[in-house]
Amino acid sequence: MRRHQFARALLFERISGFPATVAPVAYAPATPELRTMLRTFETDLTPALVSQLEGHAREFLTAQGIRDEPLTWQPPTDIIKGLDLPGCDLGDIDLHTLHRLVRGESLTTAGAARRLGVNHDAVRFVLQEQPAPPKRSAMWERGATIRRARAAFPRDAFARLYLEEYRPLKWIAKHVGVNEEAIKVLVREYGMTREGKATRWRQIDLDWLRDQRAAGRTCRELAEETGFSLGMISYLGRRHGLPGRRSRAERELHAKLTDRGE
Repeated sequence: MRRHQFARALLFERISGFPATVAPVAYAPATPELRTMLRTFETDLTPALVSQLEGHAREFLTAQGIRDEPLTWQPPTDIIKGLDLPGCDLGDIDLHTLHRLVRGESLTTAGAARRLGVNHDAVRFVLQEQPAPPKRSAMWERGATIRRARAAFPRDAFARLYLEEYRPLKWIAKHVGVNEEAIKVLVREYGMTREGKATRWRQIDLDWLRDQRAAGRTCRELAEETGFSLGMISYLGRRHGLPGRRSRAERELHAKLTDRGE
């Protein structure tokens, strides 16, 4: 059965109040498999699709001479006011959770009903009245990430980190909470190029680095602070004979001597 036939079966239920199984044979879900597929179709409904289907349904009613009537007839709720009825109150169904189950976890209406501990028909009704919005596409997500990176790093701010401070792409991306691909897009958009990796060590103040190493800070700590790789910090230590990390006792002694001015 094609999707347009499922749509007709669904509209038959909405307009007539009868189950789709008694719809005209051309689109009635006559087998258990087709009925399951119809329930799956209900989880595919989106606000835009429901709006279009309701528009077609109203055109059908108008062609039958039926105007100024609701698409789906509902009895007045006053007739059950004060009654203790079985089942759940539709208002108690968490709409956000229901939408997450059918979109994020791809559950069927029956599966979502079991997860929420409510009646299956209640879930079906809620999804028809308030369908879940469509999933955001991978392209949309990528565009949103790039827009966030662009907003966080105007050209001047990006140039300072990328060209002047020579920060790695990974560090820049982590700094603003995006992926490296978004930062690469900014590099291309801004038309920026910088010197190769072999000259990156010139961006580090070696006197400062020597003092930090002498104070007992590890290469890993310095790499995290400067944004340079652990390998680069280690390489500079070997290249320039910088002191290594001292033991705790040596650091304590060094601190005492420093305090005394010795």
